[in-house]
Amino acid sequence: MIVEEKNVKRDDAITNEPVFECLWPLGPTASRKIEPARRIADLSGKTVGELWDSLFHGDIMLARIREELSKRFPGVRFVGYDRLGDIHGPKRNEVLARMPTLLKELHVDAVISCVGA
Repeated sequence: MIVEEKNVKRDDAITNEPVFECLWPLGPTASRKIEPARRIADLSGKTVGELWDSLFHGDIMLARIREELSKRFPGVRFVGYDRLGDIHGPKRNEVLARMPTLLKELHVDAVISCVGA
């Protein structure tokens, strides 16, 4: 939105340039700060859930992460993104609403969230 036009001096010349009204792009914070959960020191024997939004080759990244974690932590198990549901699709609200219950039912100790751009 042009608010007004002003004579502006530039390099010893005066030009008639528009002046624009600017808005601060950051609004007030609408959520409260939540402390993250403690990290699990050792994933050996633990169950790790995989969340993916079906974008940006997350399936490839998760396969690689799964492979590397399996090498580092004996007995680590995985619950695949296909079992936990599509966190980006048309039913995402339903999927996310039931996620805490599903993670408990599947005895998931930690989650890898793979969100693409």
